[in-house]
Amino acid sequence: MRESVHTGIRELELRPGDHVCAFYHGAADRDDVLMPYLRTGIQDGDKCICIVDSANTAAAVALLDPSDGAATARQLDVHLPENSYLVGGGFSREDMLNFWMDHLNAAADDGYQFSRLVGEMT
Repeated sequence: MRESVHTGIRELELRPGDHVCAFYHGAADRDDVLMPYLRTGIQDGDKCICIVDSANTAAAVALLDPSDGAATARQLDVHLPENSYLVGGGFSREDMLNFWMDHLNAAADDGYQFSRLVGEMT
């Protein structure tokens, strides 16, 4: 496992397992953090699992996907709240933890050595 991970955000390096909470004002500020982080992960061969707040944001993030929509072992997975945070009609901590574990286990099964997770909580 890597000792540190370059985030793509300025000179910010993180250790595997670190958690970051970033506050932003508007879509441009969000994208200044989100896009470089995911783009760097894709370039580094990491699995990138991302929950965003809207279909517009999901479409913009999906443009980073190098797999051209291949159904198996995609490097970038983009989700909306209705199939992640709010599956079943409301937030459940247990369902959310199961969502992340299922996706992390699938990434490991697909051979990814490292995963980057993003959760937009607007």
